[in-house]
Amino acid sequence: MSDKKIRKQFVNRSLPLEVAELIDEIHSDNELNNENLSKSGLVGKALSEYKHRKLNRLNEQYKTKDLNQNAA
Repeated sequence: MSDKKIRKQFVNRSLPLEVAELIDEIHSDNELNNENLSKSGLVGKALSEYKHRKLNRLNEQYKTKDLNQNAA
């Protein structure tokens, strides 16, 4: 399956485009793709990275909200 088809699947399934961009980023960066992952491995790694980033963003939002409430 080509990278383009993988990206289309993400878009068609309404998954975030950020995941498809992560696939491209991991695939093109030798340091990130040090395991020389297959396409399915790239998808898994991209989904894992997306989940990690999203959780970090939510955590930061929570901390900011908590700080704002404590300041009030």
